[in-house]
Amino acid sequence: RYSSPRLARHRRAMREGFGGLGITIRYADGTTYVDKVYPDTPASRAGLKQKDVITRVDGMRIEGLGQADVIATLRGPIGIEAKLEVRRAGRVKTIAISVTRALIIPPTVTASREKQILTLKISSFNQGTAAAVSRELSQAEREMRSILQGVVLDLRNNPGGLLDQAISAVDLFLT
Repeated sequence: RYSSPRLARHRRAMREGFGGLGITIRYADGTTYVDKVYPDTPASRAGLKQKDVITRVDGMRIEGLGQADVIATLRGPIGIEAKLEVRRAGRVKTIAISVTRALIIPPTVTASREKQILTLKISSFNQGTAAAVSRELSQAEREMRSILQGVVLDLRNNPGGLLDQAISAVDLFLT
């Protein structure tokens, strides 16, 4: 199948990571909202919060830009600082927040527990998938100890990704 250069770059970034802040944005009517701030990322360390509205990046006004353009503005070379201007609920003035971009590997594993069963939803296989599966298994074993009776791997709607990560994740369960 054919992928346009833009789509190929996007898919590669989802597999291998990209220079970013560690946030997910929600874009509505030309306004960019911080939808999620991932823990242990430059954005969380800099104090960015969910529901903040990003109005400027490096002095450039982003209100009214398209979502793809906003994402391209927020991402950039690892180690390079992004100077954000943010509107926060309850504040009259905007806040200046400097965030140094780092390698962001999008999360692909979510865990849930129901009774004695751990369910791991794996949305795709990227550079961090096997480590995330291992982390979730270890945490469940520590917290659930002897009551953990089984693990369900939910691979529905998983388009695939990096073969070495799929193999490494499976190796956690098979000898």
